[in-house]
Amino acid sequence: MLTTKERYFEQISASLLVRSFMERTPGGTDPYDALRRHVTAARGAGEFGAKPDLGRLMRCRNIDEHLTYVPNAPFDACIQPVGNRYQDGFRIVVNRSRPAVRARFSIAHEICHTFFYELVPEIKYARHTADAGEEHLCNFGAAEFLIPGDLVASDAAKGRPSLQLLESLARKYCVTVETMLLRLRGLGLWKCSLLFWHRMVNGEFVLRKVYGDRKVKWEWEDSSLLSRVWSAEPGRTLSGRMPVTFERSGGASGAQVVHYQIRRRGDVLVCLWSQRTLERQQMPLFTKKLVPMGLGGFASRVPAASGCNEDARLAG
Repeated sequence: MLTTKERYFEQISASLLVRSFMERTPGGTDPYDALRRHVTAARGAGEFGAKPDLGRLMRCRNIDEHLTYVPNAPFDACIQPVGNRYQDGFRIVVNRSRPAVRARFSIAHEICHTFFYELVPEIKYARHTADAGEEHLCNFGAAEFLIPGDLVASDAAKGRPSLQLLESLARKYCVTVETMLLRLRGLGLWKCSLLFWHRMVNGEFVLRKVYGDRKVKWEWEDSSLLSRVWSAEPGRTLSGRMPVTFERSGGASGAQVVHYQIRRRGDVLVCLWSQRTLERQQMPLFTKKLVPMGLGGFASRVPAASGCNEDARLAG
């Protein structure tokens, strides 16, 4: 029986665009390996360190580094070919309303599309619809660009999983906590899930986002936990071990016992849980002054570089 990952791998490999891309990548053994090779080559060509300069990376990939910003666009970012050949170059359009860290990931994602334009021009420069396999691989490539596996593995080894370490890593690599959690899971470094509850006007809590676990309506054995977290002093983390359950409309149900850390951030409750023990929380997060981090290297920048740190620790 195939695992979920294996089934998805089969789905993206069924794409003619993805297959052609993989076959034309020297040494590529599968779609992920093929894209990883291009990302590694691009990072090497630009001599990038732990946090790549996306402006220089854009220049390496024949993209105009002057970003075009539009308000209230129905997308985070998109790439536009200037002509009908890779050599003609590209420009990137960015939704101005998106936070800096989200825009940064979106730009890295769009950069990855240039590999497909370069290797499979007969499909990419013709009229075509969005390819789900390509989009998935560009998300994978963006994580490879922004969060190099060897570097984050060394950083993650400094302690057991915790909200504090997750937010610290997200701040260091200038990505969202969601992106960092998925990267750590993808590399096999953490076996944790990240969940977000929103409080409704009637005082009830609704689970809005789940990363790394079943996307079902999880219920705590102690239903008062979320209210206690909401009423706790700012920055306080509640932690413990508790059973959680879910039921589906078709009658299916499930349960597990999790170690959890949960706290309030604005109007959102952020929870990290795992079936393994988490690091004990020692002190409130971010008591020291944060060092501003921006996109780097752009002639036209996402406003407020310091917002990169703020967005890296906020959820939802």
